[in-house]
Formats: sequence, structure tokens, C-alpha cells
Amino acid sequence: MDCVRTQERLTDILSLPRTKKVSIKTRSSSAPGRDMPPHFFIDATPGYPHDRAMSDPAREIPQSHPVLVAPSLLASDWARLESEVRRAEAAGADWHHLDVMDGHFVDNISFGPAFAETVARTATLPLDVHLMISRPDHYFPRFAPFASVITVHVEADHDVAKTLEAISAAGCIAGLAFNPDTPFERVLPYLDQIGLLLAMTVHPGFGGQPFREDVLPKIRAAAEERSRCGLDFRIEVDGGIDPRTAPLTVAAGADVLVAGTSVFKAPDAARAVRLLKGGTAEDAR
Repeated sequence: MDCVRTQERLTDILSLPRTKKVSIKTRSSSAPGRDMPPHFFIDATPGYPHDRAMSDPAREIPQSHPVLVAPSLLASDWARLESEVRRAEAAGADWHHLDVMDGHFVDNISFGPAFAETVARTATLPLDVHLMISRPDHYFPRFAPFASVITVHVEADHDVAKTLEAISAAGCIAGLAFNPDTPFERVLPYLDQIGLLLAMTVHPGFGGQPFREDVLPKIRAAAEERSRCGLDFRIEVDGGIDPRTAPLTVAAGADVLVAGTSVFKAPDAARAVRLLKGGTAEDAR
């Protein structure tokens, strides 16, 4: 990616009525977008308060956005979906993360647009839709009416640049994901087209997998490239995120933490969210 093609910074964020359907204004563009809460893009926030014992302070990346938590509804109790959505919001979640799997791109099948619509009817927070599917270019429009963020994989079978452009034109934040074994260089040509970069810290398809620490250098590289090129995209991590691993990813530059098992299976979901965001000494007891 040539830094001359710098992404227009996202500014003038409007408040979010219920889940979506609003626009992000850019510095020099009137292209449609979907409003995010005031904390979606924010400059110069305080440092992330976490236990630094597990990371190398000399290599920590300064945070340019506040850290958000996006509980993955894949780990929720679907028989009580409405109450699970409300429970996540009451616990202090910032987004709802929806893992869509087609049984082809990953070896699992989860849910589709009807599930997203059901969540949207209850949710008061943005829906962050992660398409782990072979043809995201064909299927993303079915999620666009309900989603604030739609993320597609660089490894999927589609024209990545055209898909990202189409997602933005549909009024959603365009996200791009890459798997743990994918070289970071694969996403470089598209960084100026996205509002979110998702680094998978497990192999996609199943929840509850152990965290892949070998992805941390790629997260750090993304944060450094974002700073070098003056870009504003968020960096999201998904897979094995819990109070032990979250500080590692944040120190590397991540600012959106997807957590399924560690939130929905926790005895106290609110405490779990606080711990992911840094917590306090009392939370850690």
C-alpha cells in the first residue's frame, strides 16, 4: 500500500440511535456510512490500564482508540437469545460480534441473516458481522440492513477491493480479516479501504481454542503501519481472548477484543468485561 493513498480520517461521529442506520462523515467525502457510537473513532485516549507483566513495555504500541469489547454471540445460549443480547449489553459490552460460517470457508456452520435480524430487533449496540464464508461478495448484502460493521476475509474467493468498496457503499464499515497463518503482507494493499482490521488469533471455525501468540507480531505490524500511513482503522482480535491474553493484544496495538467463552460462560459477565478492559484490583480477586 502506498501511503499517498491515505484513508480519509473518520470524524464528526454522530450518536447511534438503537443499533444502526446512520452515517459517518469523512473529512472530504460524502460517501454513505453507518454511524457508530462516539467511541468508535476517537483521538488520543488515555493508556490502557492493564497488568503489563505479560508484555514487553518497550514494545507496547500507544493506543489511538479506546479499547472496546465485542462479545461473540456464537458462545451465547441461543435458546435465550434475546436475554443473552440484553445480558451482554448490561455487562458493559460495546458491540455484538456475529460469527457467520458457511461450512466451506471454515469447517463449521453457524447462522445467517435471519439470526442477525433477530439480534438487531433486541440490540441497542452495533452489530459487528464477521463473514467466515467463501463468497462474502455475494452474501454480505443480506446482512447489511442489520450490521454496522461487516468484515470479510482476505483469503476468501472474491475480489477483495471490490467487496470492501461495495460494503462501504452499502452504508457499513468495511472490515478485513486474516487468518493466523496468513502473511500480514496479504492485507497491506487494502488498509486504506477499511475501518477495521481483524487479526484471527485462532484458526477460524470453532470457539474455545487456545490463543496463538505468534499472531502478536502481525498485530504490532498493523498498528505500526496504521501510524506510519496516518490511517484510522481499528484493530480487532478474535480467538482465545480472556483476561490473560487481552493485555498482550492491546500492548501490540489491538483496540477491539472479541470474546465469546470468556464472557458468556463466565459466572459474572460484567466482571469478565471489566477484566478484559483492564479491570481493577478488586475485579482481579
